[in-house]
Amino acid sequence: MSIETFSTASPAVNNEVAIKQAADQLIRVAAEKNGMTIEQVPQEAREDAYRFAKAAYEEDQALKSNPVYAQLQAEREAHRLTKMTLEAVKQTRPTVGSNAQPSANVEVVRAQMGERDWHALTDNGRLQACGINPATVTQVEIQESKRLFGKGIDSAYSSNFFKQDSGRYRHLKSIAIVLGLQGK
Repeated sequence: MSIETFSTASPAVNNEVAIKQAADQLIRVAAEKNGMTIEQVPQEAREDAYRFAKAAYEEDQALKSNPVYAQLQAEREAHRLTKMTLEAVKQTRPTVGSNAQPSANVEVVRAQMGERDWHALTDNGRLQACGINPATVTQVEIQESKRLFGKGIDSAYSSNFFKQDSGRYRHLKSIAIVLGLQGK
C-alpha cells in the first residue's frame, strides 16, 4: 500500500492499520525481550498481541468519545501545569537561610575598621569597604532602599520583597546602612 492509500482510505482501514502497527510493536518488543526474532514468535502469541492491541484501541476510542473523559483529561492537564508552575515558583523563591550574605556585613566591617576610620571614609569608600562597587549603585537602588528602609516604610511591602528576593533585599539593606538612609 502506498502512503496515498492510507490518507484516502476509510477510517475503518486506518483503524486496522493502527491496530496492526500496535500489535507489531508489541510482538517486536516481546521478541527482543525473549531473545527471539519476529519470525520465531508463535502464531498464537501474534494473535494474542493483535487481540490485545485491538481491545486497547477500542477502549481508547471509547474513552475519547466520552465527554466526561475529555473533561477529566483537560483537568489533569491543568493540574499538571499548575504543579509545574508551583515547582518553578518553589525553585525560584528563596528561603531565608539559602541565600548568601553580601560579600561583607556592614556592621562587621564597621566594627573591624573602628568608628573613627569608618566615618573618615566617603560614602563610596564605605561601599567599597563592604564589597559593593559604588559604580553599580544606581539611583533606582537608592530609591528602593529608601522605600524599604526609610521613614514611613510599608512593612508588608518590605516583608514581601524579602520573600521574593532575599539576596537583593540584603544588598539594598547594606546600601541603606552605608548611605545612612535608614529612618530618613
